Amino acid sequence: VVVAAVLMVVLSSNTPAPTPNEIGDTPAAQGGGGSQPAGPGGSAEPAASGAGAGAGSSSSSLTSAERGATNVAVLNGTTQTGLAREVANKIQEQGFKIGSVATNADQTVPTTIVAFTAGPERAALAVARTIGVDRGSVQPADVNTTVAAEAHVVVTVGSDKLG
Repeated sequence: VVVAAVLMVVLSSNTPAPTPNEIGDTPAAQGGGGSQPAGPGGSAEPAASGAGAGAGSSSSSLTSAERGATNVAVLNGTTQTGLAREVANKIQEQGFKIGSVATNADQTVPTTIVAFTAGPERAALAVARTIGVDRGSVQPADVNTTVAAEAHVVVTVGSDKLG
């Protein structure tokens, strides 16, 4: 009952929600199918209209408690110093917990990737939307992602975020 009450308050007070949605709407205008603000069902409707099944991929559908419980690691896949920290700060501003911020072994990553460990794809999609990453760049973490053991979501920042 308490969870339902908190969920209702969060979903009915859309004050913090427009920021992530506005960020997410910008790349969607460029893309084709599988655009970033769409949930698993492909709908770009606001999360408040589908708080139950399917529409839960938008960052606004995550409660602040869910965001705070999502441990995000950020790796710099470029040679630009401070880029991972810059991206981590943007993610943290949206209420996600930042775990490690480190340099990726491969520093020639062309495109930012948001990987998720066993299950939290919805959180990964919300993180991707927060940093303006296309839904197609969200994928399960591979065995080579060593920080995945402690993180729910691992962002490997690519050269597409330079500038």
